[in-house]
Amino acid sequence: MISMLHHAGGREAALAEAQRVLRPRGRLVLKGYTGEDAATLWILDYFPSSRTWMEADHPPRAALLEQLPAAWFFALEFRDSADASLAALSADPAQVIRAAERGDTGYFERMHRDIRRSSGRGWSGCAETLPHGRAPSHPGTATVLSWTKP
Repeated sequence: MISMLHHAGGREAALAEAQRVLRPRGRLVLKGYTGEDAATLWILDYFPSSRTWMEADHPPRAALLEQLPAAWFFALEFRDSADASLAALSADPAQVIRAAERGDTGYFERMHRDIRRSSGRGWSGCAETLPHGRAPSHPGTATVLSWTKP
Protein backbone atom coordinates (compact mmCIF):
# COMPACT_ATOMS: atom_id res chain seq x y z
CA MET A 1 0.00 0.00 0.00
CA ILE A 2 1.80 3.09 -1.22
CA SER A 3 0.61 6.61 -0.38
CA MET A 4 -3.03 5.58 -0.39
CA LEU A 5 -4.22 4.83 3.12
CA HIS A 6 -5.10 8.47 3.86
CA HIS A 7 -7.32 8.42 0.75
CA ALA A 8 -9.20 5.25 1.78
CA GLY A 9 -12.70 5.86 3.01
CA GLY A 10 -12.03 3.77 6.08
CA ARG A 11 -8.46 3.17 7.20
CA GLU A 12 -9.46 0.42 9.63
CA ALA A 13 -11.45 -1.46 6.99
CA ALA A 14 -8.64 -1.18 4.41
CA LEU A 15 -6.09 -2.56 6.86
CA ALA A 16 -8.46 -5.31 7.99
CA GLU A 17 -8.96 -6.37 4.37
CA ALA A 18 -5.20 -6.40 3.76
CA GLN A 19 -4.78 -8.58 6.86
CA ARG A 20 -7.54 -10.91 5.70
CA VAL A 21 -6.19 -11.57 2.21
CA LEU A 22 -2.60 -12.21 3.27
CA ARG A 23 -1.48 -15.81 3.64
CA PRO A 24 0.11 -16.85 6.92
CA ARG A 25 3.58 -15.28 7.09
CA GLY A 26 2.54 -12.92 4.27
CA ARG A 27 3.85 -9.38 4.61
CA LEU A 28 2.03 -6.08 4.36
CA VAL A 29 4.26 -3.12 3.56
CA LEU A 30 2.78 0.32 3.83
CA LYS A 31 4.25 3.69 2.90
CA GLY A 32 2.00 6.44 4.04
CA TYR A 33 1.53 9.58 6.05
CA THR A 34 0.78 9.63 9.75
CA GLY A 35 0.07 12.46 12.14
CA GLU A 36 3.78 12.64 12.90
CA ASP A 37 4.50 13.02 9.18
CA ALA A 38 1.82 15.69 8.76
CA ALA A 39 3.45 17.61 11.60
CA THR A 40 6.61 17.98 9.46
CA LEU A 41 4.74 19.94 6.78
CA TRP A 42 5.54 23.64 7.12
CA ILE A 43 2.81 24.56 4.63
CA LEU A 44 0.20 23.81 7.32
CA ASP A 45 1.36 26.94 9.12
CA TYR A 46 0.06 28.93 6.15
CA PHE A 47 -3.27 27.07 6.10
CA PRO A 48 -4.13 26.31 9.74
CA SER A 49 -7.73 25.45 8.87
CA SER A 50 -6.44 22.35 7.06
CA ARG A 51 -5.04 20.91 10.31
CA THR A 52 -8.45 19.53 11.32
CA TRP A 53 -8.85 17.30 8.29
CA MET A 54 -5.13 16.50 8.12
CA GLU A 55 -5.30 15.16 11.68
CA ALA A 56 -8.46 13.19 10.89
CA ASP A 57 -6.96 11.64 7.73
CA HIS A 58 -3.47 11.07 9.15
CA PRO A 59 -3.72 9.34 12.53
CA PRO A 60 -0.66 8.86 14.71
CA ARG A 61 1.62 5.88 14.14
CA ALA A 62 0.32 4.35 17.37
CA ALA A 63 -3.11 3.91 15.73
CA LEU A 64 -1.56 1.84 12.94
CA LEU A 65 0.45 -0.20 15.43
CA GLU A 66 -2.73 -0.96 17.40
CA GLN A 67 -4.29 -2.52 14.34
CA LEU A 68 -1.08 -4.21 13.19
CA PRO A 69 0.47 -5.71 16.33
CA ALA A 70 4.19 -6.53 16.12
CA ALA A 71 4.65 -4.28 13.07
CA TRP A 72 7.82 -2.26 12.79
CA PHE A 73 8.20 1.08 11.13
CA PHE A 74 10.64 3.84 10.32
CA ALA A 75 10.30 7.45 9.29
CA LEU A 76 11.49 8.11 5.76
CA GLU A 77 12.84 11.61 5.17
CA PHE A 78 12.66 12.57 1.53
CA ARG A 79 16.01 13.47 -0.05
CA ASP A 80 14.58 14.50 -3.41
CA SER A 81 11.22 15.46 -4.88
CA ALA A 82 10.80 12.48 -7.22
CA ASP A 83 7.93 11.14 -5.08
CA ALA A 84 6.03 14.38 -5.91
CA SER A 85 4.11 14.18 -2.64
CA LEU A 86 3.70 17.30 -0.55
CA ALA A 87 6.21 15.84 1.93
CA ALA A 88 8.82 15.37 -0.81
CA LEU A 89 8.19 18.78 -2.39
CA SER A 90 8.49 20.56 0.98
CA ALA A 91 12.26 20.79 0.59
CA ASP A 92 11.73 23.31 -2.22
CA PRO A 93 9.12 26.05 -1.59
CA ALA A 94 9.00 26.90 -5.30
CA GLN A 95 7.88 23.34 -6.08
CA VAL A 96 5.26 23.56 -3.35
CA ILE A 97 3.86 26.72 -4.93
CA ARG A 98 3.79 25.15 -8.41
CA ALA A 99 1.99 22.11 -7.00
CA ALA A 100 -0.45 24.40 -5.20
CA GLU A 101 -1.23 26.39 -8.33
CA ARG A 102 -1.98 23.20 -10.28
CA GLY A 103 -3.59 21.25 -7.43
CA ASP A 104 -1.02 18.50 -8.03
CA THR A 105 -0.90 16.92 -4.58
CA GLY A 106 -3.84 15.45 -2.69
CA TYR A 107 -3.46 18.24 -0.14
CA PHE A 108 -3.76 21.05 -2.68
CA GLU A 109 -6.43 19.27 -4.68
CA ARG A 110 -8.50 19.20 -1.50
CA MET A 111 -7.66 22.82 -0.71
CA HIS A 112 -8.90 23.87 -4.17
CA ARG A 113 -12.04 21.78 -3.86
CA ASP A 114 -13.09 22.10 -0.23
CA ILE A 115 -11.80 25.23 1.44
CA ARG A 116 -11.22 27.97 -1.06
CA ARG A 117 -12.19 30.68 1.40
CA SER A 118 -9.42 29.91 3.86
CA SER A 119 -6.83 29.43 1.14
CA GLY A 120 -6.80 33.15 0.31
CA ARG A 121 -5.24 34.09 3.65
CA GLY A 122 -2.64 31.36 3.27
CA TRP A 123 -1.72 32.40 -0.24
CA SER A 124 -1.20 36.00 0.80
CA GLY A 125 1.22 34.79 3.48
CA CYS A 126 3.00 32.62 0.95
CA ALA A 127 3.19 35.48 -1.54
CA GLU A 128 4.83 37.69 1.08
CA THR A 129 7.25 35.06 2.35
CA LEU A 130 8.31 32.72 -0.43
CA PRO A 131 9.76 35.18 -2.96
CA HIS A 132 12.05 36.55 -0.28
CA GLY A 133 13.44 33.14 0.69
CA ARG A 134 11.94 33.22 4.17
CA ALA A 135 9.90 30.03 3.89
CA PRO A 136 11.14 26.87 5.52
CA SER A 137 12.74 24.48 3.08
CA HIS A 138 12.98 21.18 4.84
CA PRO A 139 11.59 17.93 3.48
CA GLY A 140 8.73 16.18 5.11
CA THR A 141 8.58 12.55 6.10
CA ALA A 142 6.57 9.45 5.35
CA THR A 143 6.16 6.34 7.48
CA VAL A 144 7.15 2.94 6.15
CA LEU A 145 5.58 0.09 8.07
CA SER A 146 6.00 -3.66 7.73
CA TRP A 147 3.69 -6.23 9.28
CA THR A 148 3.83 -10.02 8.91
CA LYS A 149 0.68 -12.06 9.32
CA PRO A 150 1.14 -14.71 12.03
